[in-house]
Amino acid sequence: RPSMITGDAINGKTTDFKLFYQPLRYFIKEIFSKVPANLDCKLNLINVDTAAKAIVTLAGRNEVATYHIVSPTAVSVGSLVELASKYFCFEMPSFIPVENFDFKDLTALQKKLIMPFVPYLNYNVELIATISFAKLLENNFRSVEFGEANLMKLFRYFYDSNFTKKTS
Repeated sequence: RPSMITGDAINGKTTDFKLFYQPLRYFIKEIFSKVPANLDCKLNLINVDTAAKAIVTLAGRNEVATYHIVSPTAVSVGSLVELASKYFCFEMPSFIPVENFDFKDLTALQKKLIMPFVPYLNYNVELIATISFAKLLENNFRSVEFGEANLMKLFRYFYDSNFTKKTS
């Protein structure tokens, strides 16, 4: 069971701009002035190649079990969007936790765009994968921490893909 899978760790390449990419696109295009999101919310992101290597490593074991394929560190929504706003040169919207957000402030289109992402932008769950990490370590596999350098690769690929371009 993997956490949120992103582009690869080498160059950020992905075939699917969903999960955090889509709301990021909305922020880049400055579609929202207010967003129902908690800046302290933690997102557990893992690169596709890291997840694939972990799955192959664990699949080679002669046992039946469920493993959690996650990063040992999570990224806060606030730090991700702040870094993205500097990289993509957009003004950050106001982030208001969902319990305090007045959805009447959004247009019908804005609601339709943001609603699928509201849970991801507001829950604060810590993913514990102690057993998975131990089993991976037994096989000389160390989980890669997901940090700023990693995000920059994802942003670069996202930008180069033209998916982020503002339209006039």
